Amino acid sequence: MSHTKEPWACYHDGKREMNNISYFIKSKAGDMVSYGHMTDANARRIVAAVNACEGLPTELIEKHDVTRSGIAKGAGELEQQRDELLAALEGVIVRCAPSGYIGQDGQYLKKIRAVLAKVGAGGTAEVAA
Repeated sequence: MSHTKEPWACYHDGKREMNNISYFIKSKAGDMVSYGHMTDANARRIVAAVNACEGLPTELIEKHDVTRSGIAKGAGELEQQRDELLAALEGVIVRCAPSGYIGQDGQYLKKIRAVLAKVGAGGTAEVAA
């Protein structure tokens, strides 16, 4: 069984507070997700958290640390991997560029230099094939 599709929204219902129902959480399509007595802050936080995870499989959310600190840690690990790849590419240039042994007319050397220029500067490498 899958969860109710996002986006979700919360609605305050002052008429039903006597029955301990103060908030409804519904999908944009109008499907009831949850209801009960909760604070405005909690209802909004539930909805915000679910909507922020739109498109992520539940298993991935359960398996990985998707908190701010977990994402920061993952980003740090990716930056370290990027730096290691950049160093390796720079080594390829130093070792192979003088002989011109990187593709026809230095095509791969040009791509490597373009990637180094973009990624090394913190950008995203989009180099044509």
